[in-house]
Amino acid sequence: MNKYLLFATLMFAGLSQVAYAQTRATRTSVMNGNATNPFTWDCTCIPVPGDNIIINHTVVLDADFGYTSGSVTINAAGALNGDIPTRAFAYTGGSFTNNGIVNLGDFYHGGGTFSNTGLFTIQNAYAVDLTANTVNSGTFNVSDTLYINVNAIFTNSGTVNAPVIATAGTLTNMGTVNATDIFNSGTLNNNGGPGFTMDNLYTSGNVINNAEMQIDFDLWNSETFTNDNLIVIDNNFWNGDTIAGTATFTNNGTISIAVDLNNSETMDGSGDYCVAGVSSNVGTVTGTLDVCDLSGTDFDNNFGTIAGTVTFCSAGSCAIGIAENALFEHTVYPNPFNSAVNFETKENGSYSLVVMNSIGETVFTTSFTGNRYALDASAFTSGMYFYRLTGNTAIVSGTLVK
Repeated sequence: MNKYLLFATLMFAGLSQVAYAQTRATRTSVMNGNATNPFTWDCTCIPVPGDNIIINHTVVLDADFGYTSGSVTINAAGALNGDIPTRAFAYTGGSFTNNGIVNLGDFYHGGGTFSNTGLFTIQNAYAVDLTANTVNSGTFNVSDTLYINVNAIFTNSGTVNAPVIATAGTLTNMGTVNATDIFNSGTLNNNGGPGFTMDNLYTSGNVINNAEMQIDFDLWNSETFTNDNLIVIDNNFWNGDTIAGTATFTNNGTISIAVDLNNSETMDGSGDYCVAGVSSNVGTVTGTLDVCDLSGTDFDNNFGTIAGTVTFCSAGSCAIGIAENALFEHTVYPNPFNSAVNFETKENGSYSLVVMNSIGETVFTTSFTGNRYALDASAFTSGMYFYRLTGNTAIVSGTLVK
């Protein structure tokens, strides 16, 4: 984040030198033009940090700009565009309000107020830092990474699009958030609206989910997660802490898992789990949860503790993509095995194979076409393993012993 502060420092020094002796006041655009063109403004001057800048035209920011007081307001008919893809804007005080169009390279918000009701696009990174609060009710696009630092707040009731969201502060959503990867070590609140859609969610902080959440690949929780709505996971769910402390996932809603569920810490709550792949528990499952594993109703692999209050497939219908209970004929031999094991199906097709060890770690994965695959397991250590074989219309699973 230091580069943003450097931008601000340079602008304070640079622009103050070209401001002449003009009194800092309200500066309003009167024509389209560059920000450093005096004729763009009603004062026939160049606005400086501390001025209240009002943009009603298309203004091109042709120099990095930063301020600690004053304001920038882009009205509905106005636009502030960078002249190059890396053009930067930084402020740590005052206010920034966009009701029109903004298109810049980098943006740093370290203090004061920020409000967007228009179209706000950042070509590189956006950072909200210190105790600043970014408020978006329009469309907020970040082409690289949206950073929310410790003690900072990002509140969204509009639409946010960003490939990567990294938050150590607080992200509160009441609208739509679309991301590829979300890394949360702070607090993530999903309170309403269409909700979150992402490829992967990795959280070592606190998550409170009260709206729908769509995860196209994996959900990894290693701290505290509370779900009171619907979460659809199109790949794997993992709950556990690999460093220290404990991970607690409290589910009072519904979680649909299209592949595997792995728990090595604590699952609690009063909601439902629907699992299409392999379910493994080496931790604690408690509360009044209902777990429905489509291969056999209860956990495929349990080496932990399951409370007597937990039920299996009693909550009603459980529908996920490929129905695991629509089993296809297959054989696995020899089993137990020494160095190789064969997987053979009745029908030719396209298959994927996953093998996990007794604590739920994936030790082998592959895809094959036909009706037979010979697995070289000579490097496997002696013990019990679990496999999942996925075909075009069904999933089967079982145990292996070396």
